[in-house]
Amino acid sequence: LHFLPSTSSDSRTVSSGAVAAAVDEILSDMAWRLDCAGFTASLTIQPCVDHAGNNIAVPVAKTLRYIGEANSIQKTSKGGMKCCVFGTLSSADGATVYARASAVFVQPAGVPTPSELEHKLKVAGSQEEANAIYVADAEAKDAVLQRTREHLRLAALETMRASLGALRFVTHLPNFETSYAQWAGEHCCGRFHATNCALDVPELNGKVFMALSEHVSGAPLLGIVKFSACAQGPPSSAHGGSRFAVLQHAAMQLCRAEIGTPFFLDMCEVKMKAQLPLDVTIKVEVGLAREKSGTCLMLEGRLVDLEGKVVYDILTATARCAPATIETCSTPTMVASSRL
Repeated sequence: LHFLPSTSSDSRTVSSGAVAAAVDEILSDMAWRLDCAGFTASLTIQPCVDHAGNNIAVPVAKTLRYIGEANSIQKTSKGGMKCCVFGTLSSADGATVYARASAVFVQPAGVPTPSELEHKLKVAGSQEEANAIYVADAEAKDAVLQRTREHLRLAALETMRASLGALRFVTHLPNFETSYAQWAGEHCCGRFHATNCALDVPELNGKVFMALSEHVSGAPLLGIVKFSACAQGPPSSAHGGSRFAVLQHAAMQLCRAEIGTPFFLDMCEVKMKAQLPLDVTIKVEVGLAREKSGTCLMLEGRLVDLEGKVVYDILTATARCAPATIETCSTPTMVASSRL
């Protein structure tokens, strides 16, 4: 694993969100190699600390090593498959461990496994023919569902065509500042901070629209977010690592406002409850779950639709003051989770 300079805001260390997005991709690949073509159901990342208790930053432009293994692979009650994987991100020689992570991937019933896809490819003789067979099978099972999926895909492609003038492969939206200003105006973001250029995830700039409200001490941090087609994971859905990074960023913003001194998240878990559509504005909410100690914050949050009816993701995190600032670190005693 090798992080490029675009994943850093200081050209030396990798942003936490970029690490999350990469780890999600790596763990997903591990699940795939274990014959599970599943969606991310949960992702947990635990950064490592040195002997003094300080967070160990992931370096930019150095080749790193990731070692992982399967914890369990089992059938679900609905006939699908669940794969639990975990691993460690370290220096190439393994001497320095930067983070530990675990994830659960769920493959719904009826979704072909990687080995089945490979078999179909061999039988068909070409990827085009294999795709045609897969679509025909999907239509036979549920023609309405397949048409809906194709409609969503065409809508995403049309959005790209309209913004680019032609269809071509892009990783970041062009003229992002203009698009962001238009989006902010449509959603009356005057009371929100524009965070398109201040994410703790530099690699997501040009992919994710996000704005956070002015924070009131003890109250949840609120905001809105939209994932563009450049943040796609499963077809027409937001990438699991990007969803994790957005909630992680909101949690870190809340900690900055509440603690006011250097801190780090020593545990961050996001459970994905539903597929999150692209180009749809939703709400992000993060608040204090409870006080654990004078130098530790317990956080909870979620991504939810604007009506509050569909919960896409649920966040649980723990933040700690950096050892050098513990004497000046204080946390509020109120509980704000009831406002979420």
